[in-house]
Amino acid sequence: INWSENSWHFYPAWEHLLDAKSVTRTGFPFMNSHGRRRIVYDRDALPQSAALLERTLVYPVNLKMSEDHFTRVEAALKKAAKV
Repeated sequence: INWSENSWHFYPAWEHLLDAKSVTRTGFPFMNSHGRRRIVYDRDALPQSAALLERTLVYPVNLKMSEDHFTRVEAALKKAAKV
């Protein structure tokens, strides 16, 4: 899994934060008492972090995975990394 495709853990994909979506009628914490946006988050605010995470791959490891299965997955990942 490419980390940047994991929208819940990748800042530039946090639409709820970037679009100041709130579950409150007042828009808290994004809006002030006058209805003006008090916090603005920019998708491009963290370019170095985004660049690193866009190149990061993750693989889920099930805690109940057998040792044999883990060993086969490990070997396959090492083989793929050499390509």
